[in-house]
Amino acid sequence: MADIESRRWRVDRIWPGQTVVIVAGGSSLTLGQVRQIGIARARGFARVISINDAIYPCWFADIGYACDTDWWEHHQGVPGFRGKRLQLATRVGADVRVCRYPSVGFIEFSGTTGVDPDPQRLRSGGNSAYQSIQLAANLGAAKIVLVALDMDGGPHWFGDHPGALHKSPDWNLRRAQFEALAEAMRERGVLVVNCSLRTKLKAFPRGILETEIRPAA
Repeated sequence: MADIESRRWRVDRIWPGQTVVIVAGGSSLTLGQVRQIGIARARGFARVISINDAIYPCWFADIGYACDTDWWEHHQGVPGFRGKRLQLATRVGADVRVCRYPSVGFIEFSGTTGVDPDPQRLRSGGNSAYQSIQLAANLGAAKIVLVALDMDGGPHWFGDHPGALHKSPDWNLRRAQFEALAEAMRERGVLVVNCSLRTKLKAFPRGILETEIRPAA
């Protein structure tokens, strides 16, 4: 248990007032977008959280986030990635359930809907993007830019997850859960802009990636 607890990630406001780009797995993701995000990160205009397999094209990400233990196990903890690796941990009695790779830290699950007032815990929303938005806000983001969050039931840009990692969620329910999250972000004064080239998620205003990651004049 002591070894597990050493992997608990302490969430502090390390990105106050910054723009954070969250890169998801929708098939709308393009190499051009990855390039734009990489340039913005290299020039200090934005921080980056990659979700699941987006860690591979976005090797420059500050945080590689994947909710599921099984994803980290399948990808062997993504050796060589230099950013922070994080997953959502659940409890079974007194035990915290995480993947076996010590390089992967965790934040604890505290329920499905809404937003936890404690920045050290996350509500799941049944979706890693839902969790990543909360995480970015808890780290101090003033603006959160969403990319490839299509939420249309289509394939990922890399195809399907293999084997048991492949899931077929209720997309109407998943999209609806973002409404409470969007309201919470507005109340906190955090601007969330969906810059996915196509998306069925209506909870956030739409934007153009190049414009949203451009530094203020």
